[in-house]
Amino acid sequence: MTIIYFTRELPGLSFDLELAGFQVYEALAISEVFFLVERHPSAHIVVDHTVEDHAAREVEQHHPTLRLNSKATATDVLWELSSLSPGAPVQ
Repeated sequence: MTIIYFTRELPGLSFDLELAGFQVYEALAISEVFFLVERHPSAHIVVDHTVEDHAAREVEQHHPTLRLNSKATATDVLWELSSLSPGAPVQ
């Protein structure tokens, strides 16, 4: 499963998500998110709590996203994404 991880601080959860079996593309700007979505249209967009509300809303207006709070873990992301795609194998 592929994730576009929109954040303002690296590494954030990137490393933990990769260890959980995700292919992770990091984006630090809105333009990077949109570029990555064009290249990976089936990717899930995960928005870190470090992203400003206006930037997160800009992405949400065009694509479904999963917004994280400051206490979110890779396990939380795994659980949320598995509930979105019940038939998809999630490790």
